[in-house]
This record gives sequence, structure tokens and C-alpha cells, in this order.
Amino acid sequence: MKQTSLLGIAKKAASDKAHRFRNLFGLLNVSYLLACWRLINKGAASGVDRLDARAYEANLQDNVEGLVAAVKGGWYRAKLVLRRYIPKLNG
Repeated sequence: MKQTSLLGIAKKAASDKAHRFRNLFGLLNVSYLLACWRLINKGAASGVDRLDARAYEANLQDNVEGLVAAVKGGWYRAKLVLRRYIPKLNG
């Protein structure tokens, strides 16, 4: 992803709060998601797919390439969120 694209989006979002961005999928690419991978908390809990960071990282390049293809191809659908209630004492 070009840095200028991100800066342009950031400037537009800051200057026009009512603007709604439509299709940003075209800006997604493998190198950008691999850079994002380095920034995420790998110790976090797994998602609804029960896949943790270690398992995803074992085949990282193929996983990211597949994700980018699915998003750009329009067939990616995020899974529903699994809600868990954690009981708390006196709260």
C-alpha cells in the first residue's frame, strides 16, 4: 500500500467527518497485511475460528495471500462474534 494513499485517506477523514468511504478493499495487499502482522498482540485469545496466532503464523504467507484474495474477490465474510459473559462478583 502506498503511504500517500493512507495519508490521503487520513486527511480526507480528518477534514470531512461526514464523508463515508466506500470500497477500500483495493488498497489491501499482502505486504501491508504482513506489516500489520508484526504489530498485533500474538498473545491475545483466539477468535471465533479458534485459530491462535501461532497456528496462523505457521503458514503466514499462504494465509495472508488467501485472505487478500478473498477480500478483493468479494467472497470473504467475517464470522459472527462469539459472545461470552464473564460472571463478576458484586458488579
